[in-house]
Amino acid sequence: MGESTLTLGIFFGIISLFSWGVGDYIIALVVRRIGNIASSFWTHLFSLAVTVAFMLLAQVPSTIDPLGILISLVASVLLVVGALAFFKGFEVGKISLVSPISSGYSIIPVAFAILVFGEKISPVQLLAILIIIVGTLLAATDIAEIAKTKRLLFKDLGVPYALRAFVLWGFGFILIDQAVNRLGWILPSVILFTVFPILSYFISIFGHRPMRKPKTIKIWLMTAVAGILLAVAFISFSVGVDTALTSVVVPVSAAYPMITVLLAWLLAKEKLAQSQIIGVGSIVTGLVLLNI
Repeated sequence: MGESTLTLGIFFGIISLFSWGVGDYIIALVVRRIGNIASSFWTHLFSLAVTVAFMLLAQVPSTIDPLGILISLVASVLLVVGALAFFKGFEVGKISLVSPISSGYSIIPVAFAILVFGEKISPVQLLAILIIIVGTLLAATDIAEIAKTKRLLFKDLGVPYALRAFVLWGFGFILIDQAVNRLGWILPSVILFTVFPILSYFISIFGHRPMRKPKTIKIWLMTAVAGILLAVAFISFSVGVDTALTSVVVPVSAAYPMITVLLAWLLAKEKLAQSQIIGVGSIVTGLVLLNI
């Protein structure tokens, strides 16, 4: 793979990193006002509208492949259920345990890309990828908080949900990569953003959970911006894995907790733990190494 192609893949991965990081921060604010199921429904409706509009206006070419569509549907269900498990983990467990466990999901697609699909990377690239993954775990972790609760690790009610998110997201992104190979980079995004609100709606109905609407223009605007950012993030990710090595693009895009943590520090005045500062520095170091 050429250097320019690798650089382009890293570029799209970084766009995903920033878009997912900012989008998740905004969604967290919306969730506090209308709940996680309603937030998932409305934000992804905006994501779907933006993605379909972009596909039609830009006339993005797609391949209609039945197996590719099936793979994309299965991947979408895994990603949606993983996201709901992640939110449930926050509801019943400690954030300091749920966040770092789930954020390590990139280990799975990276391992599959290298060991199963035979992607070739240099020793420096492998080192950079490992640094980024470790940095992502640290950026989402308060080591001191975990040290206080280490005896509760396997008793915490949120840990099983975090492990589900870890596995579901990991295998979901493996399948998305395969779907992009068969369908092109836009159609899997359309399928994902169609599945998200549909599943959210049925969970609301059968789970007897209220599907509330944003009550103010400000909350509607935040919901729309979050939806647009999620669309940009996933489309950029799809373009990245379609352009460059999956083993490189996935860990770069998955480092988004760095952005969410920095926004919480800058805007919400939340204090950064030492481990989180080290994590942010590690991610930056890994991104620099990838470009050497």
